[in-house]
Amino acid sequence: MPEAPKTVSKAKAIGVIGFMFALFLVPYSYILYVYKTGDMPDTGSTERGEFFEPFINLNSHDFTTMDGQGWDIGHLEHKWILANFADNACENACLDRIFNTQQAISTLTEFKGQVVQVVFLNNQLKPDEDLITVLNLKKPKQSAVDNVEQSLFNALRTQIPDTTSLSEYIVIIDPDGQLLLYYSPEKSFQDILRDLKRLLKASAGKHLN
Repeated sequence: MPEAPKTVSKAKAIGVIGFMFALFLVPYSYILYVYKTGDMPDTGSTERGEFFEPFINLNSHDFTTMDGQGWDIGHLEHKWILANFADNACENACLDRIFNTQQAISTLTEFKGQVVQVVFLNNQLKPDEDLITVLNLKKPKQSAVDNVEQSLFNALRTQIPDTTSLSEYIVIIDPDGQLLLYYSPEKSFQDILRDLKRLLKASAGKHLN
C-alpha cells in the first residue's frame, strides 16, 4: 500500500520558520555587535558616526535617475554605499563633499568593487552646471532623485534635526538598503573609512588579530 502523506507538526513548522528568520537576523546582528563592541583591529581614533535609530531603508522610497529611469538598491548588486545628499542647494561645500567621497572610495584597495557612491537629489533641486559636472566625473555614475514628496530627505531630517541642509552629510548604507550611520561635516573621511572598513570586515566574517 502507498504510504500515507506525512504531516508536519505545528511546532516543527514554527521551528523551520524560526530557523530561516535567524539566517537573516544573525549575520546582520553580528555586524552591529562587532561594530559597537569594537571587536575588530584598532585603527587609531575611536570617533564614530551616529547610528540611525530606527534604521531607514531605501526600499521604502521611490527613486529615478537623472535621465528618468527607475532606480532601486538592486541595481548595485549587493554593494555597500557611501551616500551624499544634494538638498535644497548644493554649493561649494556640498560639491567638495561629493567629489571627496569619490576620491575616498578609490583608496579602498582592500575592498575594491565592494563600495559605490550614490548621490541622492532632492526632487525640488534643479541641478546647476557645477553639480552636473561633479556628477559626471563619477565613474560609474550613480545618482538617484528622491521621487515621492522628498520622502527620504524627510525621514533623514527626523533623525538629524539640528541642520537645515543635509548636503554635507555622508551616510553609510548596507547592501540591503539599510541606512546605518551618518556623519556630520566635522567628521573626516579618515573616520568614515575606518568605520566602513570595520563594517566590511564584519560582514565578511573576518577577524584579524
